[in-house]
Amino acid sequence: MKLWLLRNIKRVLRKLKRESHLFRKIFNFILSLVIAVYLHHVKRNVGDRDYIFQKCWQFLLKDKFLAFLFPLVENPFQLNYREMMLLQLVKKMQQAGIPYLPKIIPVESELLHKFVHSAESTLVLSVHNGLALTTRVVSDFGRSVTTISSDPHIVSTFIRSGIQYPINVIKNDRYCLAFLRKAISNADVICCDVDFYDSDGRYVYVSPALFEYSARFNIPLYFARYDVMEDGCISLSLKEPIHSDKADSNVEGFIRFVNSSPDSTRKLSINNFIRY
Repeated sequence: MKLWLLRNIKRVLRKLKRESHLFRKIFNFILSLVIAVYLHHVKRNVGDRDYIFQKCWQFLLKDKFLAFLFPLVENPFQLNYREMMLLQLVKKMQQAGIPYLPKIIPVESELLHKFVHSAESTLVLSVHNGLALTTRVVSDFGRSVTTISSDPHIVSTFIRSGIQYPINVIKNDRYCLAFLRKAISNADVICCDVDFYDSDGRYVYVSPALFEYSARFNIPLYFARYDVMEDGCISLSLKEPIHSDKADSNVEGFIRFVNSSPDSTRKLSINNFIRY
């Protein structure tokens, strides 16, 4: 009897889980449709892309229906409301043939210039947000950039982010850290998102692999965080952590830095079993 009950409970839970994913996908479609319809309405009346963006952006910030819908949509990257709306709007504008790129404003310009003008390789770590912003910022300075990714649509992400230069992409597998040595010997800037998904597809784990790599081979390490502001621009915050031989200490510092923004909604934890 107990075994039968346990099996049926598991079956019901799996069904609920599948239906939950289905409902979230439906809500995603509705959100995307609302943005597309309003964008079409604005685009029909004006042609200036900056005006179109601001008109749509202000609508998205104030619309109560979308604010109600937001907690129900699929959100694997744990984006906050402004992050989600910006990502969706940029996607829809580009799909509509409006070449709008999100504006990035560095907060710590001196720190940025320190590593982009350095003659040595650097690791710059961040979390996923649907865009490759660090890669864009660094490549715009003319530095060669390498990233590690298993995303089959990474090129689409580069295009959406406004990246105009070739990026060296290392496939995310058990050999990737070996290939990384060549990029470091070429003095590339290594830009990587280090959060990974759980069984539900939510990016909640941080891999310590690159933190350990930095400590072991004495490679300069930086953290990057992006905040979407009220006007739709993106502020880039950077941090150079105190050098430590203990990777866990750096991972904990990274998680604190990512969540130091008052609007951050990410629940992250270290997973030592994810070895990049």
